Amino acid sequence: MEQLHDLNPKPLSVKQYLVVSSMLFGLFFGAGNLIFPIHLGQLAGATGVSQRLVFWSLRWFCHYCQF
Repeated sequence: MEQLHDLNPKPLSVKQYLVVSSMLFGLFFGAGNLIFPIHLGQLAGATGVSQRLVFWSLRWFCHYCQF
């Protein structure tokens, strides 16, 4: 059986580690992902129930259709 080896034998420096971690944070938890849904909820007002149904159905559709 062939042994596996690391493609990058040098570990990341502290600076590289911070850059990569900040990029991953921005990718998954960017300001748009935190602020925009709250803003949409405030705009929904009395129609919040129907808005939630549309949101969950679109989320389900995008998940299963690989969007």
